[in-house]
Amino acid sequence: MPPTTAAPSPPRPTEPAKPTGWTRGGDDDAVAAARYFLDLYNYVRATGDLTEWDALSDPGCEFCANTHTRVAEVYQAGGRLDGGTVAVSDGALIDYTPELHVHSVQFAYTASPTTEFDRSGGAVRTAPEGGGYVVVEVGFTGERWMLVTGDARSRSVAPIGSSTP
Repeated sequence: MPPTTAAPSPPRPTEPAKPTGWTRGGDDDAVAAARYFLDLYNYVRATGDLTEWDALSDPGCEFCANTHTRVAEVYQAGGRLDGGTVAVSDGALIDYTPELHVHSVQFAYTASPTTEFDRSGGAVRTAPEGGGYVVVEVGFTGERWMLVTGDARSRSVAPIGSSTP
């Protein structure tokens, strides 16, 4: 039986750029900020670099904390994650809480299959492709956006201003 070779590491992606509305608090800016956080999620999983993720995550965000814990666990042990990239549709504003200045933005998404590799490059865990809807809640601080939470769902929620039967 021929020896098993470790899968090569993919090229390191570049950190996503913040959107032009990063310092504005409008509805369109919220949608752009939510998309940025999904791009940052992909970057964090592909690189293990949690610097911006931690700086921009609300302290009470369970999704943020879970992402941090999982990514840190893999990369600190010398492993890596390949795949699991989340691709999203155009975002739609589905809720707004004016007292907190928190916008809820929904995207349809697909996620590619994921493979976790250990320190030696051996595959230790896989997850199939997936999809559905993701709701990202972002809060505007008056100066910039923060990730408040993220939640995958199997069903769509009607956007603000749409009529439902």
